[in-house]
Amino acid sequence: MNNADGLDGDRGHWEDGGVKTKGKRITIGMGVVAACVLAVCLSIAKFRDAERHDFTVIEVEGWLQDIPDAKKRSEVAIILQEVLNATWPDYQDEEFFKFDGLGDEGTIAFARALRYGGRRAREFAVWYLLRRGRKAEAALPELIDALGDTSGTVRSRAAYTLGDLESIAVKALPQLSNLLKDEDNEVRLAATEAIRAIQGKP
Repeated sequence: MNNADGLDGDRGHWEDGGVKTKGKRITIGMGVVAACVLAVCLSIAKFRDAERHDFTVIEVEGWLQDIPDAKKRSEVAIILQEVLNATWPDYQDEEFFKFDGLGDEGTIAFARALRYGGRRAREFAVWYLLRRGRKAEAALPELIDALGDTSGTVRSRAAYTLGDLESIAVKALPQLSNLLKDEDNEVRLAATEAIRAIQGKP
């Protein structure tokens, strides 16, 4: 085959099967994009589930600017740092009963732990907020976000807490409805109960 024939052959292949070839290229391109997106998502999940133990008080205090009193903010930051840097499970949940007297500042602190902490810290933080009941209102945005957590324990506890908030948590209904199909039975149960409570159904 001479060069001309080769060129004609290549051109003929493109003209005859151009759509198919383009389709393959588009499919491959989309596959590469999807793979990149998946890699980024996995990296984020890996980072979020990593158990960091090196949070500084200054770093933590920066998340608590909605506590206006500087002295109180500093005190809460030290407590939150302790929670985030705790070595789990050696540092047991029972040791945190001393935080019950923190009041609204405690709710804010543990809402931030729920947002920034590793898996075990998030599981404790949402447990603390569940114990706060209706007093956990200040953590509403973090609780709604927690419905998409990688930990089933976090998702279920967040749902139960939102149920305790009743009509205050009406914005969480779309996310709670999605959890009715969750693979975790406890999460589905918590979502069902939360939806009924928010809608005022017995």
